[in-house]
Amino acid sequence: VVIWLQSTFVPGTNGDFHCLIRNSTPNLNDASQYVGLQTLKSELDDFIKKHSSARLLLLVDSAPVNSEWRTGCLHSNLVEIFEQWTSEIKSLVVILSSPTNGLSEPGSTGSDGKSIFGHFASVGLSTFADSNTDNKLTTTEYCTYISERTNTWVREHRDTAGQAVTVLPALEKLPKSPH
Repeated sequence: VVIWLQSTFVPGTNGDFHCLIRNSTPNLNDASQYVGLQTLKSELDDFIKKHSSARLLLLVDSAPVNSEWRTGCLHSNLVEIFEQWTSEIKSLVVILSSPTNGLSEPGSTGSDGKSIFGHFASVGLSTFADSNTDNKLTTTEYCTYISERTNTWVREHRDTAGQAVTVLPALEKLPKSPH
């Protein structure tokens, strides 16, 4: 099961994180403008209880934002939260669109509002990410494709530093079998 979360994260008043759902300066006292990140974790836990053999791939695209949003970067303790999730839910793999100190690069004209990460995440679901052409896309092939393509494209077209995609657990720890 592939779950796509494109949001901007801001710290909440209780030390938790919120996923913003409005394109404006958020009012964290108004619960209609965000969803607590813990809500997603609860939903994932419930899903796994009902579908114990399911594999989950969570794509987290920390969206490019306009200057109106009161936001920070994808904080390292947010990465730690997703690391904890993958240790608690063994069938979960999380791909974060950006390093711990940045956001996704915005897409190009005609990208339908997707970031560069989002573009390669979509394209990677086709045969493009099947690196050994055996018609079986593994989680490792998919994560490698998104990581390499996003970083290369950003490095060649926008920022020579590139855009490092974070995979949790680390790529070398992922199973080689199809998911």
